[in-house]
Amino acid sequence: MANNEVWLRCGSWLRSCNITTRDDWKAKGAFGLAQDLRDGVLLCQLLNLLSPSSVDVRSYHISPRMSQFLCLKNIKAFLRGCSHRYKISAADLFEPEELFDLINFKKVLHTLSKLSYSSIVVNQGIHPFSDNPESFGSRGDEDEIYAHFPTLADDNQLDDEEEPIYNAMTNDDDNDEDVYSDLGLMPHSLQNSKVEQPVDKRQYCLNEVLETEEKYVNVLNTISVNFLHGLKSVLNDESRNIIFCNLEALLVVHTGLLSDLINAMEETQRKISWCFIKWKTELLSYGTYVANINRAQEHIEDVMKDDHICKKVEDCQLRANGGKFRLRDLLTVPVQRILKYHLLVSELKKHTPKDHPDYSGLEQALAVARDVGTYVNEAKRDSETMKIIEDIQSTLLDFTGPPLTSLGGQHKDGELRLKEGDNRQGSRHVFLFDKAMVITTPTRSQYKFKKILHLEDFTYKPIPKGKRGQGNWTYGWDMIDNRGGNSSSCSIYAKTDDLRRKWTTALDQCYSKINLKDRNFNDHNFVYSSFSKPTTCSHCRNLLCGLFFQGYECQKCSVQMHPLCIPRAVDAHCNEPVSRPSNPPTLPPRDSESGTHLTSSDSYRTPRQIIFAVCTRPYTGNPLPPMGIPPLQLSINDEVEILDKPSGPWCHGRSLATNSRTGYFPLTSVHLKTPSSTTNGSLGRKTPPSTPTPDNSDPWFVGPMHRDRAEEILKGHPDGTFLVRASLRDTGADGKPSYVLDVMYREPQHIRILLGPGDAEGSCCYYVTPAVPFPTIHQLIAFYETNSLQPSFPRVPTNLIHPVKHAPTRRPELTPRGDRYRAVYNFEAKAAGEMSLRVGERVWVVGRNPNGWWKGSGPMGEGYFPSTFVEEDL
Repeated sequence: MANNEVWLRCGSWLRSCNITTRDDWKAKGAFGLAQDLRDGVLLCQLLNLLSPSSVDVRSYHISPRMSQFLCLKNIKAFLRGCSHRYKISAADLFEPEELFDLINFKKVLHTLSKLSYSSIVVNQGIHPFSDNPESFGSRGDEDEIYAHFPTLADDNQLDDEEEPIYNAMTNDDDNDEDVYSDLGLMPHSLQNSKVEQPVDKRQYCLNEVLETEEKYVNVLNTISVNFLHGLKSVLNDESRNIIFCNLEALLVVHTGLLSDLINAMEETQRKISWCFIKWKTELLSYGTYVANINRAQEHIEDVMKDDHICKKVEDCQLRANGGKFRLRDLLTVPVQRILKYHLLVSELKKHTPKDHPDYSGLEQALAVARDVGTYVNEAKRDSETMKIIEDIQSTLLDFTGPPLTSLGGQHKDGELRLKEGDNRQGSRHVFLFDKAMVITTPTRSQYKFKKILHLEDFTYKPIPKGKRGQGNWTYGWDMIDNRGGNSSSCSIYAKTDDLRRKWTTALDQCYSKINLKDRNFNDHNFVYSSFSKPTTCSHCRNLLCGLFFQGYECQKCSVQMHPLCIPRAVDAHCNEPVSRPSNPPTLPPRDSESGTHLTSSDSYRTPRQIIFAVCTRPYTGNPLPPMGIPPLQLSINDEVEILDKPSGPWCHGRSLATNSRTGYFPLTSVHLKTPSSTTNGSLGRKTPPSTPTPDNSDPWFVGPMHRDRAEEILKGHPDGTFLVRASLRDTGADGKPSYVLDVMYREPQHIRILLGPGDAEGSCCYYVTPAVPFPTIHQLIAFYETNSLQPSFPRVPTNLIHPVKHAPTRRPELTPRGDRYRAVYNFEAKAAGEMSLRVGERVWVVGRNPNGWWKGSGPMGEGYFPSTFVEEDL
């Protein structure tokens, strides 16, 4: 058989292995086949198709992005698989550079022929592609047909834009989706199923949101109880932190989200949207979890090499789900869940009429879900990029520079020639990052570090072809040191004009980031920056996505923005702060329960609340509470007194059925019944009056009154001022008065107090939302004096602060626009009614309270903020 036919038989053999459907190699020639093998991806996929797990999927990159470093890494992973799994001798293996540079493609065919003769392949009935693999000859004996491949390789660089040539293979992502569906978390409305859809599709979507969230919380509970705590005896704290990174925080978040969804489902207006908007900040913790998932799964594989730990993990899997799902599979469920919320909300919005009270809220919730999803996706992408950069740094010998991740993302790498001064050109392997070029000398398996060229210190200038250079390396550019002198200036050469064009294009992209065209817009000094925690753009209010170098920060006023937002922020003038302490001052006191900003005279508004709950889902003690604390078993309709404020998924309470038994139970097993208080909170009145109706002795009751008159009274009073009136228009069916709660927040807000049947036969209750009923209106008022109305009424994010008869007559120091101030410290709003601040932003102060909390408006909205965090803008 002629050697020039072997490559064609090799292509036919690859098709017979079902790794590719490509059939145009005969037309494209031998170089077409060689080019398709150069990045190593098809070869790694081939080994795993012939024998699963021959190559660890974590050791090669499916999209090497034209990176010589990643292509060589893929090829090395293929060669290791050939040696370890297929037992091909070292003498029959080609060198990585022989394939990537195509300097010995004949040896590559020889290795593949040896692979085709291996027992693993032959036993599958796949015939070898050469009758005599020994006919390929020695490494140095190349045929004329392959001799011009190196030149062709230089002229035909790998292109990441081409479609993959290998067949789709089952991967971890596919398996993750299967696990997600098998756990019942995939709603029918998001599947291509033939399940009959109900007439009320909106209600169907609402039910699916709630049902899948309940199942998801159960999955998180299962992981926490059976694995996180179940493996505590065999895993040290470091391993548990790696494997279960952020998982308990996610459990707390979703327990709270589920509770809000349940409450929202029982409300008349069904403000489901508020649940997602409220939890946006907490959902960003998924960025950390998703960025760590690959490391967590790798660590599981490593620790399970210990037989004792492996047996314990298998026992936990058996106890948790009958051994159906592995721990590493369960850990992928949160990754799948967070990326489904925008689909769930989108489906709900699609079936919500535009005149529905929650339609506009769902539009906001959808924007939130998409923003969070984008943030999580970018966090995952950045974590993979940072892993590649860390891999590069691990191969550098004698490296003395900063961490390579501090230089930004990697753009390109490859062989170039470097000339310094009068010295001859030297072969170098260059890595290009956003902010620097790292110059190395390649060795057999590593790179010897030479130096770093920080791009901000250099400009580049193309060298006209033929002016300088040696041999084929005549396509270059000068790196000119801007700091003066020529000691660091150098010339860099590529082998072809096309290669030079690609390198200089990449350099232009880098310079466009570090020398942003609008970096000095409105007197700012924007610098390409990384932010260690989730950060919001000061202009568009969307997240700066990713884990590193997410956007730009002004070095004078600390404003942070997307690059495209900088020229659009025409009003965001730089206000360089004066020198001040780096740490912000202590916050004024706030009511820790409700977030209201109270003065010392308001202390009567913090009574101890007695919270009761009713069991809605039986709890038998499984799963057990963490850390060995005792469970409290509950049956349907059991009443419980909550002893401690819940701080996570578990709640501490006392069963009223026995009046003595106490313990812990899942928060999702109960529902708030009737909050009450040892004091009703109204100007020192210690107990509610015997009559369930208000009278003129109450500082907030004004008797029968028209709506228009109530608005006149409230206008001009500060937010949180409230009154209760008897409606002149409506009365109850039994002739009793109908009451309305009027609250001032920006403008008068009107909330009807409804009357319904009580818990005892013949009794009644009052409520503004059915989820929280009260025996008397006094108890209702007392509850909302220490709890915000926002969960039920998103447009009223305030407590009941000022009874109308004792409220300030006017907003203090109110002006039509307010006095202009500037934020000198960042402040994150933590409670309803507060407004976040960003350093350098202007705010207009419309009210000053002596307790240290001021009210104003600014780019972040309107609300209260600490007065010590702003200064007058002169």
